[in-house]
Amino acid sequence: MPDEPRRTVHVEFVDAGTGASFAEADLPVESLPESFAAATTLHLGDEPWSVVRADPPTAAEFGASGRLRLTLRKERTADPADILFSLPTLENVLPPVEYGAAAGGRFLELHEDDWRQVEFVALRWQEQIDACLDAIRRVYAEERAGIGFRNLHVRTEIPAPLDGAAVTLDELRALLDPALTYDGIRFADGGIVRGGFAFGVPVGTVYGYEDDGRRVAALCLHGTEDAPEALRTYAAANGLCLIDWCGARQTVFDRGE
Repeated sequence: MPDEPRRTVHVEFVDAGTGASFAEADLPVESLPESFAAATTLHLGDEPWSVVRADPPTAAEFGASGRLRLTLRKERTADPADILFSLPTLENVLPPVEYGAAAGGRFLELHEDDWRQVEFVALRWQEQIDACLDAIRRVYAEERAGIGFRNLHVRTEIPAPLDGAAVTLDELRALLDPALTYDGIRFADGGIVRGGFAFGVPVGTVYGYEDDGRRVAALCLHGTEDAPEALRTYAAANGLCLIDWCGARQTVFDRGE
């Protein structure tokens, strides 16, 4: 009986500093870690690279899809300042994206590192919120070095921030009555967020994406840490709080707001 073919994964390597893809390779699943949740270093040639983000993060997921996107930061020893992180925390998993030229349209241009940095989260996740905020505060207390951080906290605690809230895009559109509606969200590497939406509000932008069930899976702010009043009221009524992860702050809205 012939041997079963080895399962391979198409891996795209992205430089965390530039957001640009710099290499691709088809690798056996068995040669990759079972999970990238823990800090991981890969050697490309003779150079060590730290894994900042893996999408998807587990072998079960990228083994099934056959695709893996690794965002890496080159490890350097010559000058410690060169390897500082500019942010204290990053979300581990990016939303689903599609590649290919988007003809025209107006997109919210977003760097991958900005994804879900200021977001609404269901209060049912409070235990995980507390653990995550504690970890970020430790980064500030123990890893601060000048204007950067020697290490950062990669958030894995809350994979589905709106779980149980049943937020819909039609609700948001009616609630915000935005002056500007974007055609979607585009990351720095050209990837278009599948199901992505963005609305210009008086201060900043409200953005997120819908999952395959047409429910809003992430609801975030960009360019501001203050939610529009209508969204604050909606959050209070639906058991949502607002988290500024880089600022390590949680805001819980009173129903009377």
